[in-house]
Amino acid sequence: MVIDSRIALRQTKKEEGDLLEEIKAIFSDGDGVLLDSLSHGLVYYPKVAEALGFRTPTTEEMIKFWGWKWRDFLHALWPKVNIDKLEKDFDDAYHGLGFDKIFVPQIEGANETLLALRKTGYFLALITNRRRHSVERRFREAGIELKHFHLIQAVDDCHFYKPDPRVFDRVLEEAQKRGISKQEILYMGDTVASDWEAAKGASLGFVGVLTGPTTREEFLVAGVQTSNILESIGDLPVFLRERRKKCA
Repeated sequence: MVIDSRIALRQTKKEEGDLLEEIKAIFSDGDGVLLDSLSHGLVYYPKVAEALGFRTPTTEEMIKFWGWKWRDFLHALWPKVNIDKLEKDFDDAYHGLGFDKIFVPQIEGANETLLALRKTGYFLALITNRRRHSVERRFREAGIELKHFHLIQAVDDCHFYKPDPRVFDRVLEEAQKRGISKQEILYMGDTVASDWEAAKGASLGFVGVLTGPTTREEFLVAGVQTSNILESIGDLPVFLRERRKKCA
C-alpha cells in the first residue's frame, strides 16, 4: 500500500509536469517577480502607520498579507479602521512622507529576461494588483520596458483579484485567440496565498520565485514542485530550456 501511494504520488507529479511541456505563454506577477518592492514596503508601512498613530505592523504580519489587493492588505493590518478613510489617509501620508519618490529597483535581470523571452516568441502578459499609473511609473523608473508585454492587466482593468482564478479570464481569452491553450501557459509568482492559489484554481502551470516573501519550504509545503521553484526570474530561460529537452 505504501508502494502504491508512492507510485500515485510520482504519477501525480508527472501529470503536473506535463502541464509545462509545451510552453507558449508566460503570465507574470509584477511585485516580487519583476520589481524588488518587498524591502521598500517593509520600511514604509511601519513609518506611515507611525505617522498616522496606528499600531505598527510586524514584519511577519506584512509578509503574511503581501500580494493581496492593496485595500484588502490595509484592512487586514488595521481591521478596526474605516477602510475608506484608511485608504485615503494612508495614501496621503505615503506621499506626504516622500515614499512615492523612493526608487524601487527591478529584480536583477528582469528586463533582460523579458526581452529574451519576447524574442524567443513567447506570448507575455503582466497581471498585477498595482494600479495602472503605478505600473507605468514604477516600471519605467526601474528600467523595465513594458513593450515586452503583449498584454498588461492592472488592478483597474479587472473586477477580480488574485487569488480568484477569474483574474486570468481576460488574459486567457487573448491567449486563446492566438491558439494557446491553458496547458501551454506558465504563470510566475512570488506568493502562495495569492499567486499559487490563483494559478492552481485556473489549472495553469506555475513557477514560484524566491525574490518575494515566500520561502522555498513554504512553496514546497503548498505543493509546488521542487523543479518549479526558482531563485529569480533570471533562472526562467534555463528552466524553459531544460523543460524543452525533457519534452524532445
